[in-house]
Amino acid sequence: MSHTKSKTRKRLANRAATGKHRKTFSLAADTVEFLESYRRKRNQGSLTAALEAIIHEQKQQQELEQLTTGVSAYYDSLSSKERDDEKAWAEFAESQLPHAEE
Repeated sequence: MSHTKSKTRKRLANRAATGKHRKTFSLAADTVEFLESYRRKRNQGSLTAALEAIIHEQKQQQELEQLTTGVSAYYDSLSSKERDDEKAWAEFAESQLPHAEE
């Protein structure tokens, strides 16, 4: 087996084991400084971990925005009567919760 084929097989086996793909990026100096600062502040072990954390945060933010948009669209689509019914159910549900003493 040639050296290149062996290297390719090792890389594919590693990718399968970790679920990660190796990529190479060229980043502006200020972007690298930001990543280094982020890595130190968040105690990330590597720039890769820092970048993955940033991407994870952005994905969560995007999912939250999509959820918020969906909920808003749902309530915007309700008729006046349906909104009144929702409000009545919410008030009823609140009345069933134990109240903290003030």
